[in-house]
Amino acid sequence: DDVRGVTVCGDDAFATCSRDKTVRVWREAIGGVGFACSTVCAGHQSFVTALAYAPATNSVVSGGRDKKLIAWDPAVGDAKATMVGHELDVTAVCILSDGRIASGSMDKTIKIYDPAKSYECVETLTGHESSVLALVALPAAQGGGFLSGS
Repeated sequence: DDVRGVTVCGDDAFATCSRDKTVRVWREAIGGVGFACSTVCAGHQSFVTALAYAPATNSVVSGGRDKKLIAWDPAVGDAKATMVGHELDVTAVCILSDGRIASGSMDKTIKIYDPAKSYECVETLTGHESSVLALVALPAAQGGGFLSGS
């Protein structure tokens, strides 16, 4: 199935998400030619549509059509946490400079989850008139925060 998102995971890996309901972590292949899948993360009930890497917790965070976000351990593929709260598909994910997770959805909201508080939703932002389709975190040196698009 087609790849719907990609994120760099540190210096030696990247992750992809797909309509096959998985997140896959890729590392340099033995012999240094190309990349090979090293970990498969399975747990979404539908297409996985968004992906981001959280360096502070060494987690890959995915969002999907099942309205959930899942924080994965990229080394073994285990789910560290499942985050719920959106009413429709999760369409965008980014990691803020303070380590919190921002997610956008077709429900026109942005939710902020805090790994330091057991990944609970600590804020819901409204104001978009259409689905939130894009999120990008701003650097801490620029004041942090994020930009969103619909």
